[in-house]
Amino acid sequence: MSERILRALMQLFAIIAKAESGENVKGTEVVRSFLKEQLNQELVEQYIVLYEQYLDELHQTSKKKDGSEKRLSVNSVKVLRICSDINKELAQKQKIVVLIRLIEFVNSESGISPQELEFITTVSESFNITTDEFACIKEFVESPVGKPTNTSELLLIDGKSEATEKGIRHIYCEDLEGNICILHVSSVNMYVFRYLGTATM
Repeated sequence: MSERILRALMQLFAIIAKAESGENVKGTEVVRSFLKEQLNQELVEQYIVLYEQYLDELHQTSKKKDGSEKRLSVNSVKVLRICSDINKELAQKQKIVVLIRLIEFVNSESGISPQELEFITTVSESFNITTDEFACIKEFVESPVGKPTNTSELLLIDGKSEATEKGIRHIYCEDLEGNICILHVSSVNMYVFRYLGTATM
């Protein structure tokens, strides 16, 4: 992933973070986690600083007297421009990962606000992700149990000998505490998983 795209992604995270006022501490950890998958520790910290600089710039801009609707419109244009740049460089699988991280990011504090939803929907559309797949990914990330409703693209692994829900594939694992949910993103033949439970040593 090039420096130009990483900078664009930090700006995208910052724009979406400013969709609602207030600090998003957990959101910063989502950005950090995303960067750790791409970079070494030194570069992770450099890009976290860059992300925070973008946030500060947006905070200064929001203090000006132009209306919130105008700011929203300007930010929507920026999101589209950034997505256009990303589309030129990233493969579709990478775009799915970016979308997942953005949904985690906006959902990390108090759920997704209407403005945040508008931004991530714009990103999804720009990345040519179908409405159904976007809804399924969003529900998978948002759900406290990691289970989108009405999908055959989900595998649930838990300690229950019988499946508790119809339409979801199930594997019994006797000693598993909690559960593992695995979502198949069919458009790119990619698997995303969540472990929901208490980690034990």
